[in-house]
Amino acid sequence: MPPHHISRFGDKTLHHIAKLFNLHLIEIYHEPVQPEHREFYKATMWAKKFLPTPLIDRGIMRKFIGKAGILGRRFIQIPPNTYGHTAVAVYELR
Repeated sequence: MPPHHISRFGDKTLHHIAKLFNLHLIEIYHEPVQPEHREFYKATMWAKKFLPTPLIDRGIMRKFIGKAGILGRRFIQIPPNTYGHTAVAVYELR
């Protein structure tokens, strides 16, 4: 399959696709966090520390956390094995 955003196709879904279409799942490759997504990742992790739904809330607290995150993001470390937002599944016909 071509690359897909993992927010729509998680590993569980990719395994289910194999069963559904009688395919053999050879590998799932997770792209690492790309340089152009590093700041977004850090901003999301910063907001997640304070808000239960960091990507949906549009209230005043979200705005405050977002502004404070400009400084706070500097303290967020991205672990080396963190997945990016794209996954590639390799299947084989049975």
